[in-house]
Amino acid sequence: MKKIIKYNLILLLMMFILGLVSCDKEYTITCLNEDGSVYTTVVVQHKQGFTKPVDPIKEGYTFIGWFNGEEKWNYVNYEVCADMTVVAKFEINKYTITFETGGGSIVSSITKEYNSLIDSPSDPVREGYEFVGWDKEIPMTMPAQDLTITAIWKKDNIKIVAISPLSSYLSMYGQAVKNGIELAVEEINANGGVNINGEMVKLEISQYIDDKGDLVTASNMLANMISQNETIDFVIGPVTSSTTELFITNTSKYGIPTITPTAPADKLTVGDNCDERDIRYNLFRACFNDSYQGEYMAKYAAKAGNRKAYVLYNNDDDYSKGLKDAFVETAQSLNIEVVTGAYDNNDRDFNAFWAPIIEGGYDCVYVPDYYENAYNILKTGYAKGYTSVCYGGDGWDGLITQIGPNDDSSFLENCFYTSHYFSGSQNSTVKAFVEKYKAKYGDNPTTFATLGYDAVYIAKQAIESAGSVEYNAVIEALNTGTFSGLVTSSSPFTYSNGNPQKEAFIVTFKDGKEVETVN
Repeated sequence: MKKIIKYNLILLLMMFILGLVSCDKEYTITCLNEDGSVYTTVVVQHKQGFTKPVDPIKEGYTFIGWFNGEEKWNYVNYEVCADMTVVAKFEINKYTITFETGGGSIVSSITKEYNSLIDSPSDPVREGYEFVGWDKEIPMTMPAQDLTITAIWKKDNIKIVAISPLSSYLSMYGQAVKNGIELAVEEINANGGVNINGEMVKLEISQYIDDKGDLVTASNMLANMISQNETIDFVIGPVTSSTTELFITNTSKYGIPTITPTAPADKLTVGDNCDERDIRYNLFRACFNDSYQGEYMAKYAAKAGNRKAYVLYNNDDDYSKGLKDAFVETAQSLNIEVVTGAYDNNDRDFNAFWAPIIEGGYDCVYVPDYYENAYNILKTGYAKGYTSVCYGGDGWDGLITQIGPNDDSSFLENCFYTSHYFSGSQNSTVKAFVEKYKAKYGDNPTTFATLGYDAVYIAKQAIESAGSVEYNAVIEALNTGTFSGLVTSSSPFTYSNGNPQKEAFIVTFKDGKEVETVN
């Protein structure tokens, strides 16, 4: 019995000694990369826990853990009793390249595993723009990050559709407007173009429509262009009120910004009841509206002391009727007695119209018509013995071109008309324009040419202010902007209901030349 006890005591003592020795034992955990290289080693005491090594990083992959063979090693509360080796394992990542085309055609995003080969997409397209490239190079293989790549566009030329009568009885006016438009486009492009957010973009008259003075032609041609998806950034025209009235019904459907150089009828921008601006929201004009001109001249006549006026107007022409109505209303409000008489487009002999005028002893005669008719009417009246003054609207600009080599034009010194500018002005803007126009066309510019020229510059300033050719942005710029540096306005002006808020000039004649009067 004593021998057994002695044996057990010896065994317990040996186990105690071995336990003391094993507690001092150190083990090594070797952490390997996937390629077998050593990432790190950790030395721990027997059956002691330890802090997990910092996760390794591998580009394009996510670390999923340390593995001992096929088994993921759970290091939490693990008591180390021997040396061991663990290997890092990773899972490959997927990344996405997104393409932003800024209004161009959709380019689908690409999602692939890291380092996979990438097939570059087809170039996007955008109407009215040229695709220049992407702001970042499309990589050959998928990078280790999501990417957003943005299309870079270069604006095609700004496309202007211009409209005026070139082959009707109104052709002299239509051609003058065309000359002014073409001169402005040529000049702007020679100076670099239109500045859209720092990018200089050229103007292009993509089509010049001859509306033939017809109510339907221009509207149909525009509709045809739209149906064929032709780019139209801006419309300059039409020239006459009647053509513009029908035409605006089409452009308003599509919201195309439109500036008529010379169509003055009040209703064009605000409708018959003067309350339809929401419908005609995209139409603006470079010229005065009828009521402004008629009212302005009536006030001028009253200030000159006239108390009895005769208005001789063209009943076939909206322009003539519009000025007549405004003049009559304002003159009567200023205690001027007014009588009216009408002719039509078929009248060429105006002798009969002057007899009652001369017999009636009128202080003045208002003839709101274009210069061809007006010259014949005025020449006839003074030849028959009329000696008082005659007044007219901006359609008179060009009267001086009707004077024949043997004509006595002294009667014009009794004639005065409202105009947008005076070609003999010493204003530097006017002088420069007149010189350039004469150099190009060999003649002095009429008001029609000048308004065509200014209409293009108004469009340019609106586009630059908007920083875009997007229709609504340009229309907003026209509604809220201030326009300056124009030939037909010596000071900056704004728009109200599509009408420019600018001052008129009164022009008369002296020694066969036009002269500006003091208003």
